[in-house]
Amino acid sequence: QRIGSQFDQYKEQQQQNQPLQVLVAVYDKQAKRPRVHLVSGRFGDEIFIPHIEIGSGADAAQMYFLENLQGLDIRKLSHAELAFHVACAYMKSTLNIGVGGTPKMAFIKPDKIENLGNLRVATLTNLCGYHMAGVLGIEETISHAAEILTDLKLFAKDELGKIADRLKTTADDLQSATIPLSVIRQRVTLYGRLG
Repeated sequence: QRIGSQFDQYKEQQQQNQPLQVLVAVYDKQAKRPRVHLVSGRFGDEIFIPHIEIGSGADAAQMYFLENLQGLDIRKLSHAELAFHVACAYMKSTLNIGVGGTPKMAFIKPDKIENLGNLRVATLTNLCGYHMAGVLGIEETISHAAEILTDLKLFAKDELGKIADRLKTTADDLQSATIPLSVIRQRVTLYGRLG
């Protein structure tokens, strides 16, 4: 009887809770602009803000943007600078254990959307993590970001091995998956890799 009662309470709570929500980002070719919609089991509304964040990782990313982009006209930043700041904000979000997910990046251009792909994004975010840990300078990291955005294969052949040696890691490690910032900082301090 107790278990049946608990199950009934559980069903009632589930009916009262908000259903899951999904964000859908699309590019409207006719209007020539991106559109973001929030969709749930009860409604679907267009969101007229350029971004939406939830959770502690989003709070950390937002703090990065507030600390580093305050007062800047982001329209004047290069693609490499934009990608650098987005990757750094993502890395800041990974400071909380279990937060971050798998980063995805795309440039929304007037005529198309260019997905950067997993190898490029993982490499870029990991290099930004080493920047945030104090190993790579900002100019050097932005320069690497420009190379990654241009041609990852060329970058991987000519540069990634040298950078990985300097960071006391491997090129595969930098490209395979995003390493949380807390892990990068631990590697840097624990093994004396700073500098």
